[in-house]
Amino acid sequence: MIDKQITNILQSYKKQQIFKIEDFLLSEIDEDNLQETVNFVVSDDVSKKSNFSDELYDRNEYEGVFLEGNQYLLSSSEGKIIIIDMLSEAHGVNIKDTRV
Repeated sequence: MIDKQITNILQSYKKQQIFKIEDFLLSEIDEDNLQETVNFVVSDDVSKKSNFSDELYDRNEYEGVFLEGNQYLLSSSEGKIIIIDMLSEAHGVNIKDTRV
């Protein structure tokens, strides 16, 4: 059932976006930080700032509260989740190809 839901969700994205999602899930999330990532996504901004202060992106290039990874930034606001490939953006890749 969950696999079918995930498949249906992924069908709404382009190939490049699916690659970014898969890369993010494989390169940034492992068993050690899976629950922490889930907790971040479901928290409101105030909780994010207090509970995840050590892992937050603290520069002002992006609007919002972002959890910083090695290559990606993750945020959620008003039921939407955004994944940004910040390294690709820093090297001039178009935003439509770096954000999901």
